Amino acid sequence: MTAPNNKRINAALGALSPRARVIATLSAIRANDRALADALAETAPRKTYRCIDVGEAATIEAAESMALRFDRSFYGLLAAYWQLLAQGEKQEASERREEIAAIVQAATAFAESLDIPFGAAFALSVAIDDPAFSEFQKLKVEPATVRRVADSYAAIWRSKEAAIIQPLQAK
Repeated sequence: MTAPNNKRINAALGALSPRARVIATLSAIRANDRALADALAETAPRKTYRCIDVGEAATIEAAESMALRFDRSFYGLLAAYWQLLAQGEKQEASERREEIAAIVQAATAFAESLDIPFGAAFALSVAIDDPAFSEFQKLKVEPATVRRVADSYAAIWRSKEAAIIQPLQAK
């Protein structure tokens, strides 16, 4: 076919209604006319769809889930700590204090493993603004305990399929 003929055919095919295009395409396939079926497909109107980046949405969802779990642990342990102090049970209070320090320091270590600022990783946390939070950042805690808890945060993060920001590999 010549170029002017192709233009006319393409214009005619392009003017078909969606129903007529489907019927013509199916008829061309039935007739084993692959060229016509392909031409009908090529001249079909194009639609473009947009959606939210699933990886980004999953990362934000993972951050929210992790922050909620962190806050629940932080405030749960803090309440137990204050109760034990009020009851004068210093040994048990000391153990809760170390647990709180471990989760606070693990949260910081986990944020560092993401290679993003701590405040960004825990943007959805209300506990990090609590004055008690900074007190527990300063305590000495076993590095192995901090690493174990930080790894549990990484597992939560991965379970939410956070695709954009992945924890750095442990060294």
